[in-house]
Amino acid sequence: MSTTEIPRPLRLGVLAALLPLAACGGGSTGGGSYDYQVVSTDLAAQAPLGPLATGLELDVGVYTTGGVHTPAPFGTAQTHDGAIASVAARSTGLITLLGRRAGDTAVDVISGASVQSVDTFPISVADIARVDLAPPEDAAPPVVVAQGGLVRFGLALSDAGGTLVLGYGAIPVTFTPADAGAAVASKSLGLYGARFSKTGDATLTGLGAEPVDVTVVPADAVTALTVAPEATTMSLGGHVVVRVEGRDATGGRVFGLTDVVTVAATTAAVCTVAPTPTAGDLAVTVSARAHGACEVTATRGAVAASATITVQ
Repeated sequence: MSTTEIPRPLRLGVLAALLPLAACGGGSTGGGSYDYQVVSTDLAAQAPLGPLATGLELDVGVYTTGGVHTPAPFGTAQTHDGAIASVAARSTGLITLLGRRAGDTAVDVISGASVQSVDTFPISVADIARVDLAPPEDAAPPVVVAQGGLVRFGLALSDAGGTLVLGYGAIPVTFTPADAGAAVASKSLGLYGARFSKTGDATLTGLGAEPVDVTVVPADAVTALTVAPEATTMSLGGHVVVRVEGRDATGGRVFGLTDVVTVAATTAAVCTVAPTPTAGDLAVTVSARAHGACEVTATRGAVAASATITVQ
């Protein structure tokens, strides 16, 4: 199985596009009835399938072959060695694997047809030796974050040899002080979500890595918002990413705006918005539904900013 070496220092976006894993013929058919690809809320991460991190889970999509990624129904799935990895869950077009201990094994995907066929793909499991965290958008520490907001740090897990390992779940990261905040659960492979409940100075320290310094300020410290682009155009059916930035009274950047600042399309008949966490601290994808002026507004109490997107 191929591996990916982690550059240091880690930068947000080290996971940029999930590459598909072609099916290996196995079992009774030796065929290749399915294609497999890592599924992540990151939208994209540049890594092959695995190694899977011990103690974490990984979602693998099962698709029909031929280049069109249609989730494929299948009968069941099982690993060759359940002590190394097991199937934690399965549904139409999706297998969730759990890494149990370091080693190499394989997964059999068994069709549900009357004449059963078996596809096999390999999977390795490795212990986590290092957890690298990167400040959002490469911000210089200490990272100023809003109390109660969701802030996402770049994340990369590696084994003792420096090879990227994948998985979501309980990532070994320490908050100091211990009651400063907590992790926010997600299925992201390249972003670590945290929410800080107390104002003041704190640190986040990944296993075997240097700490990231954080300064937590009250959410009301956000005294100015900007929305970019402030004005642009897009075609009917098109999409535009809009980013929101918050600043304090000194003009300094404040991160962790998710759940602190509300972003909405005030012209719902013309456009809609959807969160896009990989695009920035607070970013949304605006989708055009009809011709006209699309208004996107970001608000935090009396503080507001807006953008106008013309749908042509």
